[in-house]
Amino acid sequence: AGIFGGDEEVIPRISVEELNEHLQSHQPPLILDVRSRMSYEHDKSRIPGDIGIPPDRIAEWARTVPEGLSVVAYCT
Repeated sequence: AGIFGGDEEVIPRISVEELNEHLQSHQPPLILDVRSRMSYEHDKSRIPGDIGIPPDRIAEWARTVPEGLSVVAYCT
């Protein structure tokens, strides 16, 4: 299973419009920026409220996530 309990072969994708809708909801998702350290440092673009977690730390971070929390990860 993937780090969030799903099938690691199936990674659901959402559009920018869908993400915007989710962010406007009563329970918005946690936005997770998983770009490489170099990409993160080079490109200062951010989604407001996102959390930057380097790819090599995702599994460790995922163990601390409360069950049922909606998470949207992006890397580009």
